[in-house]
Amino acid sequence: MIEIILVLFGVVVVVFLINSYQNKYQSFQGVIFNVIIIALLLFLLVTFSYVYRTSKPDLTSFNGVVGFFKIYLSWVGGFFQNTGNIAGYVIKQNWTPNSTIAVK
Repeated sequence: MIEIILVLFGVVVVVFLINSYQNKYQSFQGVIFNVIIIALLLFLLVTFSYVYRTSKPDLTSFNGVVGFFKIYLSWVGGFFQNTGNIAGYVIKQNWTPNSTIAVK
């Protein structure tokens, strides 16, 4: 039950932040910048909810909140490290055409 409340609260906060951001800065910034900010907020919402669902932290105490943020930052660090490893693997691949295939 608390998960649903926290996710709904997170969605409301993100919608509020997006709305207030667009009202304040839309005429100042370009569309690409607005899309990046919205994508960042959605990334934070999705990752916070995922880490919360998988770790089941106790958010009723200060130590529980600090523990949750430690778990979250560790998860985000692992996410970007794995993304970097995948990108490195892709870059190291031989992307030249195979010359042993006969063209008819």
